[in-house]
Amino acid sequence: MQIKDIIVTVREALIVLLFVLLLTTPSWIKNRLETAGFQKIDMGFAEWESRIEASKKEVEDVKSTTEAAQLRLNQVANRLESLATSPSYSNPAVIKRQVSELKMEVDASTINLKRSNEELEKSLENHKILLREVQTRQH
Repeated sequence: MQIKDIIVTVREALIVLLFVLLLTTPSWIKNRLETAGFQKIDMGFAEWESRIEASKKEVEDVKSTTEAAQLRLNQVANRLESLATSPSYSNPAVIKRQVSELKMEVDASTINLKRSNEELEKSLENHKILLREVQTRQH
């Protein structure tokens, strides 16, 4: 026997073994593939759905953080409006304290919005990378 024949025989034996494993223990094979990161295998291309799902979660987190910061800013605007029309408007010490509190809230919301924008930029970059990977696999 030549080395070429041995390699062909080993290859064929591995294919048969893989086929038998797929028939006898499909859940084990599925778990092994999922552990490796494969969620779907379609026409020979593996989609990295777990990475896509993680990226979607990042976007959802950014969206909720942005909505919370926007809500806080709206509350600050409402408080400023009520402050301007309140009877304590004539007391500078009370106004100064309330304006200081509002400024702290605005600063906190600004920081949250900045973080959200940074996370969104990272998520968009991850989406671009995933898109490039999918496009290169399809060609």
